[in-house]
This record gives sequence, C-alpha cells and structure tokens, in this order.
Amino acid sequence: MFFIFSCKDKKQNEVSVSTIEAKIDTINEEELKKTEITVDTIRKFCTEDFYEIFNTNLIGVEASQETDEETPDYKRYAVDYADVCYSSELMAIKIEKEVITIFNYQYPEKLKKIQIMDCEVINDSLKIRTDSKEISEIIISKIKNVPVFSLTHEGEYVIEISKTERVRVSNFLIKEENLEYFGGIRDCGDFEG
Repeated sequence: MFFIFSCKDKKQNEVSVSTIEAKIDTINEEELKKTEITVDTIRKFCTEDFYEIFNTNLIGVEASQETDEETPDYKRYAVDYADVCYSSELMAIKIEKEVITIFNYQYPEKLKKIQIMDCEVINDSLKIRTDSKEISEIIISKIKNVPVFSLTHEGEYVIEISKTERVRVSNFLIKEENLEYFGGIRDCGDFEG
C-alpha cells in the first residue's frame, strides 16, 4: 500500500490515498479473476476430454486371471469376487468438477468426498491431484477397444470411508451402466467368508 504526503490540505491527501487503495484493490481483483479463469479453463479441458467419466458412477474391476488370446475383451475384466463376498470393499467413485466422491458400492450411503486441487490431460490420460493424503493423485487412462479405464494412484491401497467402512482401490474402472456387460456382480450364494 502506498501513501502520498503533501503540504496541501488534508482532503486532497485522503482522496489520493483512497485512489491508490482502489487501484490496488482493482489489480488484486483482476489477478484473482485471471486465476479463477485459468482454473476453470483447466477443469473444462479435463471434463471435455474425459466427459464420459464425469458425473457418473465408476465401479472398480480387476483384470481376469483366466484369459488367453481368444478371450473377448469384455471378459478380460470383472468385479473381484473377494471384494464383493469376502471383504465387502468394492470401490465406486464419482468424479465431478471439483470433488471426487469415493464410496463402497454395496453401501453407497457411506461416502468420502475429496477436493480436486487441479487436473490435467497428459497424452491420453487424465491426471487429478487432490487435497487428500490417502489418495493424493489419480491417473485415469482409457483402454482401447473396451469401455474400461485403467487407474493408477499415489496413496493408500485401502481408503477409510467411515469407522466401519472402507474400500480397496481397484486397478481398473468401468461405468456402472456397463456392469452387466462385464458379468455384473456375482451372487455370493452361501458364501460365509
């Protein structure tokens, strides 16, 4: 902040000081708007390139162990039986413009919201940085020829949703609407885990 002193009457000095303060406030507001525009542009870019994974439930799946070259692409991925029947830790996430919501697919009422700090598109991957130590960064990439996304992350392998619920971070994601295409969620039958 700058002050101007002169020998003229007091009112003129007050006007000069307030004029300078107004200019400083205007500059700060303009810088803030530029920052907001940049952040919005980055987020818009990320959501446009990866529009199909935003605002939809994504379910964690794993690569099937029993595959060979003859196996159709959609049979190469499935919901992990142990995540459903044994540990009940089937991860689901929903990515929105500013927040990632992580929840247990079987108990969606318990969830954890993580703030998105920034995102960027690198080659064919979406990189999202968050404010969470549990999962500080995720990278999502589209897999060719099949509606599956690979997921890599920095952080914990298991994320606490609440005191009683947690989820295991999966290596792949599918859209919930494609769940049946990948075999759905298998019936646990008389499983007593």
